[in-house]
Amino acid sequence: MFGWIVGGQTSNPGVYSPCMNLTSSDTRALLQEDKIALEYFQRSTTRNSKGRYSVSLPKKTPSISLGESRSLALKRYQQNKKSLMKKNQWQAFHLGLDEYRVLGHAELVPKADLLQPKGEVFYLPTHGVIKESSSTTKLRIVFDGSAVSSNGRSLNEILLQGPSLYPLLSTVIAQFRMHKIGMSADISKMFREIGLAEPDRDLHRFLHENSDGQIQDWQMCRVTFGITSSPFLASKALLQVAEDHKNTFPKAAQVVNQSFYVDDCLTGADSLIEAKQLRRDLNSLLSLACFTLRKWRSNSCHYSIRMNAYLLIYLCMHVCMYPFKCMYPFKCMLFFLVKCIILKNDYHLE
Repeated sequence: MFGWIVGGQTSNPGVYSPCMNLTSSDTRALLQEDKIALEYFQRSTTRNSKGRYSVSLPKKTPSISLGESRSLALKRYQQNKKSLMKKNQWQAFHLGLDEYRVLGHAELVPKADLLQPKGEVFYLPTHGVIKESSSTTKLRIVFDGSAVSSNGRSLNEILLQGPSLYPLLSTVIAQFRMHKIGMSADISKMFREIGLAEPDRDLHRFLHENSDGQIQDWQMCRVTFGITSSPFLASKALLQVAEDHKNTFPKAAQVVNQSFYVDDCLTGADSLIEAKQLRRDLNSLLSLACFTLRKWRSNSCHYSIRMNAYLLIYLCMHVCMYPFKCMYPFKCMLFFLVKCIILKNDYHLE
């Protein structure tokens, strides 16, 4: 956790000699429920002919006891529509759900399945979250897995959360500082690039209007944002593709294991040739599981990595000293600051 960082100008400005002894202090222990979730993932996960992983929901008990949930989902849908229409965002929300159908991420519930007992299915309320600062998705569709059914139980309540498989953020940033050329990217629609096993799609139903304004019953075919087990399933699938293809892409597999935090990649190389090759290998490796890396950014190889060192060191120390008190929003802000401070020059690595 503690150590020394020495920096400054040298007599030869062209000299770049990183010297750092980095020791990870990640001592997070797995709970019994975490071990069960990991074992269940290994036992139930499959891959289709395109390489896409299909996962099952890790449940606390085999038997499901949920109440009726469609009426609440309908009420929330109507409330959300009214709210978004006042903000002139309803059309964007409607088109966003339509995209799920176009991309094959959701499908209509088969008519025969509409007759299933109400306690064996779950309808997820949906709502839209507006994020003006986003460069790709201004309105994010969120599914509420914590909404309670008629018997007071929610979907999230019956699922295992699974362990956090991300490396410590302080370690990711410290490793990133070792590189001469910094690189960052993120995975497009990470959760929705992972398939959901057919038996579990009944627990991922939602309501959506067709072009005639008629309410229809839909179900998700992919891992869904807002479900307690989704972060675990997504991160484990990402690590699994690295494990499955580490012999073909050893360097890229190492980056996936050590330099990803959620869907963000923060890595680098010591030469332009190495940076280009790493970018190609990462794209090739993740494409084997239908993941797509986007928003590649880098500093120019001729642009020395200069930054507000005091700010970065302060943030890194805060994460190191308070790893469990440092909440997810702060960690996202830290990633954003690192990208802005260090990668402030775009550099294309095609």
